[in-house]
Amino acid sequence: MMWLVAMLSVWSCQTQQPSDNYSIEGEAEGFADGDTLYLSDVNGRDLPFEMAVVENGKFNISGITDSSQFCILYSQKQGHLQIPLFIEPGKILLHLTPDGESVLGGTENNEKLQAYNDSLQLYEEQVIESRDALYGSAPTRMAYKEASRQAEEETERLNAYLARCLEDNINNELGYYILVNEGHSLSAEQRLSFIHQLPARLRERPEIVEMEKSLTTAAPQEATVGPTELTATVLSLPDDGSTTLPEEVSKHSITIIQFWASWNTPYFRELAELKRLYRRYGDMGLGMIGVSLDNDDKAWRSSIDKNGLSWTQVSDLKGWESELINAYQVGSLPYYMIVDRTGKILATGITVEDISNEVRQALQP
Repeated sequence: MMWLVAMLSVWSCQTQQPSDNYSIEGEAEGFADGDTLYLSDVNGRDLPFEMAVVENGKFNISGITDSSQFCILYSQKQGHLQIPLFIEPGKILLHLTPDGESVLGGTENNEKLQAYNDSLQLYEEQVIESRDALYGSAPTRMAYKEASRQAEEETERLNAYLARCLEDNINNELGYYILVNEGHSLSAEQRLSFIHQLPARLRERPEIVEMEKSLTTAAPQEATVGPTELTATVLSLPDDGSTTLPEEVSKHSITIIQFWASWNTPYFRELAELKRLYRRYGDMGLGMIGVSLDNDDKAWRSSIDKNGLSWTQVSDLKGWESELINAYQVGSLPYYMIVDRTGKILATGITVEDISNEVRQALQP
């Protein structure tokens, strides 16, 4: 009978409710002893709430949480390293590599997130491949037209995948994550529809409340004529100076104005393409201006350094209370505009794919 009592004891321990303890057991390939990793909330607005020091290629973070919370693990030394994950009860497994790749698992939502990211990467690679074909060296008109069609189809496949994932996960944390971080790829109508399907506990979160507010506010403006020229609002520079948008755009043939914020993770997913455009066309007359909707000066400046934003950066540090929101009908982030050197607005609310096309047509011989 003793063996039966022992077995029941083991079974009882295994079926108890999980504790509120969480741990991240990580491997940091290529990291040096003493390298520090930081864990911050989804918005990254505050100082990190946990940190870990790499030792012998490993690190560990532990704490207590009673729910699943989306966070970012990052390195100040390696600015490109920003790993999304869910802090939730249980053992979270994470493998990091020097190039910023990661393998995540161990708990339910992190397993789902890894599977989602794996599939998303395949779709994104197809989009990038079709875009590279579209913006290759001097294609014929017929080849350009075919490449443009292919790029559009691949982008539509990517957006359809996002919509399917949202439909399948609208009641859980992954659905919330996709809507907040990738929802900008979908139409305003689609995003509002998914917001209305969220359970109350997710719909009441600040990011969703803000998204719904911005989409509802922006909806009546979609049928109206947008802004045609820049305002001369005085904006702060990170070095404590000031400037205006008209003053900055006058320095370039055309300028991409990017509305972003340190907490806006979708923007950082598109940085690689923006940097590629800047490298290729910066000497041909292309300018870029980042307009931050941060209201925290320290978070704004830190994010500029951490993400290597080398072009002009400005902000009035008023967040969503900025007068620029109404002036340019900014409904959600990231938000892009293309402007000529006179301050005339050529396009607003466009995608990075559209930006690439506009820049190529305007600047490439």
